[in-house]
Amino acid sequence: MKYCILIMLAVLAPRRVTIPFSYDKTLVEISTLTVKKEPYGIVKLKKIGSKIKIKYFAFKSNNGTAGQRYAAWAKNRNIVAYSSGTYMDHCNARIASPVGLCIDQGITVNANLSKDGLDGLVIVRATGSMVATNLKDGDLSVAYPGGKTSKLNIRDVAYDMEEFKNWAKDNEATVFQTHLFVYKNQFLVNANSKPTLAQRRFLAMGTLANGDVVYYIINLSTPATLLAGAQKAFNYLQEIESVKEVGFLLNLDTGCQDIFKLFDPMGQEFVDRAFQGDHRIELSNASNVLAFYYE
Repeated sequence: MKYCILIMLAVLAPRRVTIPFSYDKTLVEISTLTVKKEPYGIVKLKKIGSKIKIKYFAFKSNNGTAGQRYAAWAKNRNIVAYSSGTYMDHCNARIASPVGLCIDQGITVNANLSKDGLDGLVIVRATGSMVATNLKDGDLSVAYPGGKTSKLNIRDVAYDMEEFKNWAKDNEATVFQTHLFVYKNQFLVNANSKPTLAQRRFLAMGTLANGDVVYYIINLSTPATLLAGAQKAFNYLQEIESVKEVGFLLNLDTGCQDIFKLFDPMGQEFVDRAFQGDHRIELSNASNVLAFYYE
């Protein structure tokens, strides 16, 4: 009888199941903190070994929004976070277009370069990395097969703009415009001076003292002007994160297409007031989506 009982217990005993992680916990750090009595939601994505990748969606296909296109792509992928990207010209995503020059994997979504203070031009490479440049500098660098490089002034020279569009098409590059508040560790004071108060979200890239490169998503849930919010984000990077050099600090739209979702290493949604917005919309209503994932 003893043996029968032991055998049954062994059969009924639960098995230890190992749950796989959605991403390497050493490469992504999620934190919430209070700075001068205001909540900050911070996501640090370490650019080590090219495991953390970025992809941008803006092109509509089969009458679906960019948000719907993202949702189809994201299935069975290890998503860290997704967010609204740049501004859109209408709050109805089905008819809206991203504001400013926008190219999605070589396909032109908006051919018109905005000169209304959107000095940040972001390029998301097919490899999943991201760079940004200040259009005011007129020195956008592009590389061609064989090692040739060119400096293009797409803001002031029409020929350079056409050259850049052709380059983006040939290289399946993804491009969008947005407000640029810090570039090469310099705060751009006159980037935007509108007094509108709203919750803010920023994307930054910084180099640490040890040489590591880190992407930062900084969410400020306390309403602030865009310029004041950017100053807070820059101060945070310098004073609390001790970032040696902030390569860029860009605005992510929190207007009528405000979307954002963050996931923990187990693939579960991370929910905290520091990351919430008052006007969050459904993913399907976004005209452009910026995704961070692990591969």
